[in-house]
Amino acid sequence: MHAYLDGLSERDFLDLLRAVGVRLHRETGAASRGTMGFLAELDVIHRLGLNKAAALSAGFDATCPKTDRRLEIKSTVMKKGAKAAHGMLSRFPTAKDADALLIAVYDYDLNLVEVREVAMGKVEEYLAKPGSNARARRVAPAELLRRLGTISWTPVAPSTLNAPAASALD
Repeated sequence: MHAYLDGLSERDFLDLLRAVGVRLHRETGAASRGTMGFLAELDVIHRLGLNKAAALSAGFDATCPKTDRRLEIKSTVMKKGAKAAHGMLSRFPTAKDADALLIAVYDYDLNLVEVREVAMGKVEEYLAKPGSNARARRVAPAELLRRLGTISWTPVAPSTLNAPAASALD
């Protein structure tokens, strides 16, 4: 099995991972956090042309090749027919570990719908607000953070990713 996986191109591996994620999602009714996290990392790094951080590096998943900014990648899956993200995003790094958060938003069939960038300062500001056990545990609603961010990628205009002004990552 490992030889089979080693022989797959990055695109084929992403497609296989997406198929496994869709199957798990349909069988259990929930997206598998491990599968989704890995899918989001690979998907976003591939689509935005980022550099993958060393495995298990503390606090960030990728760097922007133009600016060396450290980026944490999180994912959320929309409910069937929904127009907004749902669920909670958790285990945020601190601003000293990452410069920005990228939120990969997937539809019910695990197709990437958009990637939004949120400055870690805005994430820290939200998490620092008093009165919430969730915020104290560094957990936040996906849709709220999504609204705080700016669009970095959508499937409508993927060819603009490499244009200098098209990406919020520059």
